[in-house]
Amino acid sequence: PDHTGEIVLLSAHYDHMGQTPLGFCPGAADNASGVAALLEIARVLSASPNPPRRSIAFAAFDCEEMGLLGSFAFTCQPDFDPARFVAVVNIDLIGRYFMDVVKQALFVSGTENYPSLEEQIIRWGQKQNLRILPIGADFSTLRSDHAPFETYGFPCLFFSCGTFPDYHKPGDTADRLDYQAMQKSARLILDTVRYFASAESIEAPVLSNAGSRNELRSIQYALQEIGNHYEQAGFSLPQK
Repeated sequence: PDHTGEIVLLSAHYDHMGQTPLGFCPGAADNASGVAALLEIARVLSASPNPPRRSIAFAAFDCEEMGLLGSFAFTCQPDFDPARFVAVVNIDLIGRYFMDVVKQALFVSGTENYPSLEEQIIRWGQKQNLRILPIGADFSTLRSDHAPFETYGFPCLFFSCGTFPDYHKPGDTADRLDYQAMQKSARLILDTVRYFASAESIEAPVLSNAGSRNELRSIQYALQEIGNHYEQAGFSLPQK
């Protein structure tokens, strides 16, 4: 088939909270980490001697923290043609641990109706010694810049390490990033973008119980880790 004109979009938002009543919030994980991964993936792909079947577009969106205004504005442009897009991959928060305790793990949403793709992403994660935690798109709807694209019928994947106790606070600083975990996450996202750009055909969505089972495993694992390290996660037991 002729894939000329088809587009895979990789996105991340570059805005953050800035000055707040709590102090200045630098946003190292949210989302300088995602923009850094986007730029590195763009560098790697642009240096590849073998061009993919489809075009890959890179978008750094503004005003995500104000309600996804940048990505919604993108989809409202008169030259935006959803028929040309085959997938959106969005990065928002990598290089930290969910609640500071779910280590070497990466959440992915939007794969629940693409079971073969979901299992492939889990295998790519295993190659990186990275635990992939699939969750349903309902967990991440309106959480980040993939949301404006979700109604168009193509895969919209959201990769994130999840939030942590100093999310949207001054403590989200560069020294708290795990750069090895960030590199692993970027490599896995690169594999995902390459798949969408080079596959002969994109998997059609199907209703599958596999996605639900993987989501339950993800929730069970995250809650278990939080329960095992509840004080580090910022929780305390109620006083008797």
